[in-house]
Amino acid sequence: MPYLPVSLSIIEEHLCEMVDGVVAFSEVRDGIRVYEFPELFDTAPVVFPDGVCVYSGDRLPLSDDAVLGASHQEALEKHLLDLAERTAWPSEAVWEHELLYLASGSEGPIRIADVAGHSRMTLRQVKQKLAALAKRGAARLEVNFEKGKGAYSFPLIDYSSEAYVRNDHFIRRHPSSLKDELENKVIRSLVHIIIILLGCLLVAFAARVPFPLTLLVGLIAAVFSTWKVFRTKKTVESI
Repeated sequence: MPYLPVSLSIIEEHLCEMVDGVVAFSEVRDGIRVYEFPELFDTAPVVFPDGVCVYSGDRLPLSDDAVLGASHQEALEKHLLDLAERTAWPSEAVWEHELLYLASGSEGPIRIADVAGHSRMTLRQVKQKLAALAKRGAARLEVNFEKGKGAYSFPLIDYSSEAYVRNDHFIRRHPSSLKDELENKVIRSLVHIIIILLGCLLVAFAARVPFPLTLLVGLIAAVFSTWKVFRTKKTVESI
């Protein structure tokens, strides 16, 4: 996924098509889904050379950190754009890439609170998305029963910030991915409005300030808070 701006379901679909019990196998091992190709066990690992298209072997510009040549990258993006019109893969990919990027910057299991502190999503959304990844075998939930805390472990991932920004920028060009971001901002705005209104009630009763006056101030603060939430673009920083 660090190399391609696609959803996990697209990768899973192609990997599952390869599984035939002869050349390719798949199983869940210690909570993580693993795909094995026995014919490659005794071969040396293939290292992608820098500055070379992994599809054609053609040289890439020295200033480009992409892994595909311009023509192949354009063909891939066109295919993904066409696919986005029939499926909602960008709405999945936008948060999958975010969580995997955050996981790549940590050593060992990561706590839900740590992920939420660096994510653009709310704490509830992070909990739901991490649980969904664990259910699919992309992560493993590790619970400390003594402390009552849960953490998630991921396979080792090398995901640079440059690659994440490039992939995230492409994914967010699709309406379905922008819908998730809009829903997140609406939730944040509602939480801020509720806190402001509760604060107005507290001030009105505790300080005996006329309620209409505190309500007016609260409405102004709510409008400003909502404007700020929708205007601010939160960046994702690695853990």
